[in-house]
Amino acid sequence: IDLRTTGVVDLLAGGQDAVAQPVQLRARVGDSELRFDGSTTDPLHVAGLRGTFSLSGPSLAAVGDPLGITLPATPAFRANGTLAKEAATWEANIADARIGASRLEGVFTYDTRRETPLLTGRLGGSRLLLSDLGPAVGAPAADDPDTRPTSASGRVIPDRPFDLPSLRRMDADVAVDIAELNTGTDVIEQLRPLRAHLLLADGVLTVSDIDARTAEGRLEGHLQLDGRARQAQWTADLHLRDVDLARWLKLERAAGTPPYVSGRLDGQVRVAGTGRSTAEILASLDGGLRMHVRDATLSHLLVEAAGVDLAQALGLAIRGDAALPVLCNVADFGIDNGVARPKAFVIITRDSTIWLDGSVSLRTETLDLRAVVSPKDFSPLSLRTPVHVRGSLREPAVSLELNRLAGKAGAAALLA
Repeated sequence: IDLRTTGVVDLLAGGQDAVAQPVQLRARVGDSELRFDGSTTDPLHVAGLRGTFSLSGPSLAAVGDPLGITLPATPAFRANGTLAKEAATWEANIADARIGASRLEGVFTYDTRRETPLLTGRLGGSRLLLSDLGPAVGAPAADDPDTRPTSASGRVIPDRPFDLPSLRRMDADVAVDIAELNTGTDVIEQLRPLRAHLLLADGVLTVSDIDARTAEGRLEGHLQLDGRARQAQWTADLHLRDVDLARWLKLERAAGTPPYVSGRLDGQVRVAGTGRSTAEILASLDGGLRMHVRDATLSHLLVEAAGVDLAQALGLAIRGDAALPVLCNVADFGIDNGVARPKAFVIITRDSTIWLDGSVSLRTETLDLRAVVSPKDFSPLSLRTPVHVRGSLREPAVSLELNRLAGKAGAAALLA
């Protein structure tokens, strides 16, 4: 730590008589570095402080811990802005914060006069990548290949324990207004913008008033992590409303062909779990997930491919695809002790009815799903055989019931 001042320090002056002195601070702790240039009326007690700063480090948590500030584990970051301190209150105006690939800014006040310090303010920015918050829940940093899971079990859900005591070191009340929340995939449209209210009080972290927009629809709801006990209790209540599926799903199609799926998606998820890590919470998860698409259509090719109908699929490939209206659809999953099972999953078109049963285990990270397509028409090469999706979440495997397929192929050959 290198603290320098070019003025004359008056040890007797105080209050309004104190004269601001130029001050320069350079500090390095491990891989974290702080640079400050400004003035102070009391360099010995860091009072009347005003100036500009730059801060960098391997993680926000690494610089927050020594200061008693609860900050999430993140990839490497650097930030700059202005800093002021009067009495026991700090004020920071962060003009630019680059955390991994995220670009953030904000204005914050940190009041240490309370028994439990309080952080208040506003967090904004042009982009927040969900993967940059991964380390906070035990996932590897997106820019750190050395921390990616290498277990032979192939598990993908983070199992690193939460730092629950850190939730009790301070309270927070922060408004969030970010232009884009990037989910890290090009398959779906991102959330633009994202607004929410973050509240941390007595070890309970709540993200409420979530209001995010995507594909002409919106995501609303709240999340809560109660860290007062030895095991955290997590609850989520989220609603997806009026999302344009054709726009939301970024699936490439040839020019002039209809989307694979279209309509307006509504969904709701209400779940609760308990544990000391993301893996433990998901393994204990209870609740449900329900989805419905209004004014839905499916690509005719998509339905026929699901039924492995070679004759019609080839015919459609020659004369072009068509949008197939969906007469009825519902996806209703019950989740019990970390295992999700469809209570009802059916899609009905004028050509086919698609059923889904089986399970997805978040406890063992395995899939055992079976889809059956029942045709309403007949084709000599119609190979309507159940499709299985099995294996792990990391490496799912799609297969057909070969015994049923062989029998139907033989029957089709006799009819040919």
